[in-house]
Amino acid sequence: MGCEDGQRGAGMRYGYARVSTEDQSLDRQCQQLADCDRVITDEISGSVPFNQRPGGRKLLNELVKGDELVIVSLDRLGRSTGSLLVLIDELNRAGITLRSLREDIDTGSATGRVMVGMLSVFAQFERDRTSERTKEGLAAARQRGVRLGKPPRVPTAEDRRLRERYRNGASVAELVAETGLSRATVYRRLRTSLPTNPRPPCRGSFCNGQAL
Repeated sequence: MGCEDGQRGAGMRYGYARVSTEDQSLDRQCQQLADCDRVITDEISGSVPFNQRPGGRKLLNELVKGDELVIVSLDRLGRSTGSLLVLIDELNRAGITLRSLREDIDTGSATGRVMVGMLSVFAQFERDRTSERTKEGLAAARQRGVRLGKPPRVPTAEDRRLRERYRNGASVAELVAETGLSRATVYRRLRTSLPTNPRPPCRGSFCNGQAL
């Protein structure tokens, strides 16, 4: 059941309600937003960015400077603290006040702005801790001898054929002409197939008198 109603006016108080599925009811949120001039709803997962929700897009298109957006709780806007802070900042820049009933946050007041600042600090702390855990995990993996990064390429039948031709005296230029591969690809496949260079070191563009 939805609860959208009201007409556009100056300095309007908008309500926003969201549930994740159609099986859930919007009634309780709508009751708490009963004093709003207009309530816009969504039946969609909180993981979907606010500006990609049907109701979210409608709300952002209607809100103007001087309006107030009221929500039952911050998680109605989004699950990620980072995305929530971005949205709050966009509303503030547009001159729109946000009020969350459960957390008792009102960005139109000094106390509310301080609480939003605290959210920002916690979000940065969360990012820093995630980065630290990632670095600690990588360091522990290296100590255990785990090879990090992209796994080595497994030689194919074509690689083995190139290797045999190369060992039998074919130049890279000849292999390029035979296969239609680029010179860089031939070199890369030879490196994959040959752990050591079977020929003496080459200088310049020639190797053993043959053009590479």
